[in-house]
Amino acid sequence: MTSAPEPSLDQVFQAISDPTRRGLVEILIRGPASVSSLARPFDMTLSAVMQHLQVLIDSGLVTTEKVGRVRTCRIDVTALRRAEAWLSGQRTVWEHRLDRLDLLLSTPTPSDRTGRPDMTDRSVLVSSFAIERTYPAGPDRVFAAWADPRSKARWFAGTNAEHHELDFRPGGVEVTRGKNPEGKPLTFESRYHDIVPAERIVYSSALLVERNPVTISVTTVQFQPTDGGTTLLLTEQDTFLDGHEQPEWRESGTNGWLTALMHELAATVTP
Repeated sequence: MTSAPEPSLDQVFQAISDPTRRGLVEILIRGPASVSSLARPFDMTLSAVMQHLQVLIDSGLVTTEKVGRVRTCRIDVTALRRAEAWLSGQRTVWEHRLDRLDLLLSTPTPSDRTGRPDMTDRSVLVSSFAIERTYPAGPDRVFAAWADPRSKARWFAGTNAEHHELDFRPGGVEVTRGKNPEGKPLTFESRYHDIVPAERIVYSSALLVERNPVTISVTTVQFQPTDGGTTLLLTEQDTFLDGHEQPEWRESGTNGWLTALMHELAATVTP
């Protein structure tokens, strides 16, 4: 098997800047493929496809292995995670800044009789959302990615987390610690209430900033077998306190780590 050693982030972004190479990556995320099968969907010669693959190999996104006359390509999820971590960090910072600015511009500032802002205001916002994803792996494998502490740390906690621990059992607790964009201590703590292997997970969570709860949630994750894979349905009910977090931020973040789960499963696909 060959792979480019420690490619730079610039190489990764340059590799996926081309639509053909992005198409190759999207195919390989679904599982390993031979060079000839990769070339079929594209209106170009096998030689041209090989040139694109070489760019992906040099960037560290793809590895290849030749057995007999067949060369098989696979995604190396490490490079994807580095690019995603960088983009996620930038997106989080700017979304937070823009949403805070929008909140400041759209919300009248209450004041007391002296005209000073009233710093004792409190608010409660209750909302819910549901996300459905289909993964090219059976329910047992998708469920295992939630149950295994090392796997869960990779795709859920990510590289920005300072600490992650998982006690995956009814009554068990999962804790992730890090910092928010302002550098304040951030803790996400979940308690598992119901676990049916390969069928469902139910847990409640609290997001705390400097030990102060800002969002309380209840989440249900269901796993349904489909042809060649699993449909995952995540339903979450949230209570947002005092405007520290917004519903769209929570849903966007959940979408982000469900995409990371896709990459985690792709990295452990067996031929």
